[in-house]
Amino acid sequence: MKPNLLVLVTVTAALLGGCAKPPDLAPLQSAVVARHARVGATLAKGDFGRSVSHAVTTSTDLGHGDAALRQAQASLLAESGPFLPQVSVGLQSTGEPGFSVGSFASLSQLIYDGGASASRQAAARARVLGSQVGRLDAASSAALGAVQAWAQVVTTRALADAAEHSLQALEATTAKIEARTKAGLGSSAEALTAQSRLANDRAALAMAQSDVLQAEAIFAEVFGAPPKPGIALPPPAPNLPQAGAEGSPLLIRAQAEVFAAEADRTAALAGRMPALSLSLSAIPGEQAVSGLGAQQALSQARGRKARIAAAEAQVEARRVDLDATRRELDSRLRILSAQKRAIDGRVQAASTAAAANQANLEIARSQFQAGTRSLIELLDAERETLSSEQVQIQADHDRAVVGYAILAASGDLLDVFGIVLPAQPAAYQVHG
Repeated sequence: MKPNLLVLVTVTAALLGGCAKPPDLAPLQSAVVARHARVGATLAKGDFGRSVSHAVTTSTDLGHGDAALRQAQASLLAESGPFLPQVSVGLQSTGEPGFSVGSFASLSQLIYDGGASASRQAAARARVLGSQVGRLDAASSAALGAVQAWAQVVTTRALADAAEHSLQALEATTAKIEARTKAGLGSSAEALTAQSRLANDRAALAMAQSDVLQAEAIFAEVFGAPPKPGIALPPPAPNLPQAGAEGSPLLIRAQAEVFAAEADRTAALAGRMPALSLSLSAIPGEQAVSGLGAQQALSQARGRKARIAAAEAQVEARRVDLDATRRELDSRLRILSAQKRAIDGRVQAASTAAAANQANLEIARSQFQAGTRSLIELLDAERETLSSEQVQIQADHDRAVVGYAILAASGDLLDVFGIVLPAQPAAYQVHG
């Protein structure tokens, strides 16, 4: 073997042995691609489940997630070609008198860059995986928003109905008082008091009806159609899987960002090694020239150190983000689970209070007719009855929604509705 060739082979082997290795993405790949449903698709059928599925697939949240994934895939594609042959053709001056040009062609093949290209590809691939689970999180948020919009319509309608029934009862009471006053059996103060309470209840009903209109408008925006009359609260959601937040898309996405930052750090470290390439150039009528070239910026040591330090800082920041995400999810699940455990007691207490206040109201009306209770006591009984009914309606709403909020935090909400996102996002359709 010629000495020069031996030196070349030795140097090349040493450089190849010093390639920086990017992080192993196999665990992340498994968490994203091999993800399996932890709860059954118990709500996939029925009007409620189908409506939520439609709302998810047409939501702007999922559209943003799809766009982010396509952008990450484009970045991966851009990082996938450094070791492809680079061919150039062109024209150049021949150096002869006058204006004369000649053609040339060159072929360049990168054979070593210290592992920088592989590391950049690993970072881009990690961001693609992170964007894939990001789509799941976006779709899960859309599903929870749809559930909340559905439940809010039911709740505001129930509150408006309660306010209307209370107003009708108060109008009947006020009419009796006014009749008694005209007959000289009651005082004008009682009539004024009843009229004041009546005005307040009418204002409360107007506000409740305004809340219904707002809830129905949000529903139409989410589901693409106005709500039907007589819809009921969502059915109870399944229980939280024992693994908790370990399968949450938010957590996996934070893990993907750590992998990407580690790969970026490896790419920055690889920049300390020279890049080697083979080149071949040819000019028609002349002999082709080939050779091995090395490229290394000698004046960028400070900039290279700064890039490495910045990459190290990014790794540390992403690890902190991962820990913060895990803590936030665990805290959210603990709080929501505590609310779910307490909600049954709230509903039972609200139901008992509503029944007791209704019974007290019936007695107050009878005693008022008999003259043994004052008007103020009757009006207070009517107000307490309405207030306890409103508390019960809100407690029923919270019990219906909290289970879905738990599954959204754990990353299992889409599985309840049997929603499976396509591997490759479709182009977003603008809905006019």
